[in-house]
Amino acid sequence: MVDDALADAGLARIVQYKVANFSSAPYIVEDSDAIFTAPRKFIHAVTSRFNVTEFETPCAIKGYAMKLYWNIRNKDDQAINWLKTQIVSVTGARV
Repeated sequence: MVDDALADAGLARIVQYKVANFSSAPYIVEDSDAIFTAPRKFIHAVTSRFNVTEFETPCAIKGYAMKLYWNIRNKDDQAINWLKTQIVSVTGARV
């Protein structure tokens, strides 16, 4: 989605690193001249813990939807319901 938004604005990026998830990105960019793109809520969480600075992207990037799926047989499982609640609270997702 980032590359698509940049292309629509006539821009492109050079990808230096690829990570499996956002949590490792601050460790990489903290001591480099690299930048990373991540959801705003994640950026707000890491700017106080890492030597990174938040700034706006050069173009608008559309939002995205995250979905949780689980087997209907587990709809009353307390552990799964607890986990879903935790994920929703951390991500700020709507239920």
